[in-house]
Amino acid sequence: MIANWPAGIKNPGRVSGRVGHFIDFMATFAEVGRAKYPATFNGQKITPLEGESMLPALQDKDVERKKPLFWQWSRGKAVRKGKWKLVCWGSKGKTPAWELYDMEKDRTELNDLSKTRPETVTELAGLHAKWAASVKSTPKPKKTKKK
Repeated sequence: MIANWPAGIKNPGRVSGRVGHFIDFMATFAEVGRAKYPATFNGQKITPLEGESMLPALQDKDVERKKPLFWQWSRGKAVRKGKWKLVCWGSKGKTPAWELYDMEKDRTELNDLSKTRPETVTELAGLHAKWAASVKSTPKPKKTKKK
């Protein structure tokens, strides 16, 4: 992300290593605007805010994410917690397997560590399953050929 906010960004021109996601924008805007994200709107319960404010990063504060990031797209899924990223992509005729990457040492995701760190795979896969159930996320079904 490239950001320009002369009144709010401390130490402009630097690169931050903080992990962020587009879900963090709403939390950031709410904090900057001193707004409280509502639990209801017009009497209807709304989806809770999942992102975390990026304001500390903009203010050049070294703050780690408190919550993991989760993705679900097509037949793929992922979770990022700290330096670990667990990803899975469904493929034809095979049971998809999780792949684990250390994003501090392997940002291009070339060295799958899932076999050497099964406990990390189990932990992160469990977090993803819990999140997926909470947001009612299901993978896109495989396409079948028409005859």
